[in-house]
Amino acid sequence: QGVSSAASDVYKRQTQAAAERLARLSGREHEVLERIVQGMSNKEIAREFDLSPRTVETYRANVFAKLEADSLAQLIRQYATLLD
Repeated sequence: QGVSSAASDVYKRQTQAAAERLARLSGREHEVLERIVQGMSNKEIAREFDLSPRTVETYRANVFAKLEADSLAQLIRQYATLLD
């Protein structure tokens, strides 16, 4: 049971750290993150918010940097559950 407890502690720390990084996002960056996790393309996100695709690319880059994600898979894995 010690291993299970240790694994649970690690998960809690990782989740807390992810939540703290998520709190760094601006409102618009949070909206863009939600759309990224839903599988929307930059063009689709741009149309939804009446922005240029380049502006969405900037928001997307900011999201990846602030959340310290190296890939889309990592971003989704770490943050999809926190967005609910």
